[in-house]
Amino acid sequence: VFLRHEDLYNDDLLQYGGLEFPQINYTYYNARPYRYFYACGFGHVFGDSLLKMDLEGKKLKVWRHAGLFPSEPVFVPAPDAKDEDDGVVMSVVITPKE
Repeated sequence: VFLRHEDLYNDDLLQYGGLEFPQINYTYYNARPYRYFYACGFGHVFGDSLLKMDLEGKKLKVWRHAGLFPSEPVFVPAPDAKDEDDGVVMSVVITPKE
């Protein structure tokens, strides 16, 4: 298999450190080409943001609040979803100060 290199993101992603726990819309796109993935961003030791990456448009959306630490995101499609990203992203968020 010969693969060609292609950056799947732009430089905006680099400011959020690494990412872990990538998730897609598995209900409709498991083992198929997909456009979006969701992940937990790691600016330091703990997850500190949730990311939505558009692989076609190479655009990044970030949810982040100081002092809140999200875990692995789970994408749940809307029952009547027409688009790949039509649904909700759920994550357990730790709030150590509360």
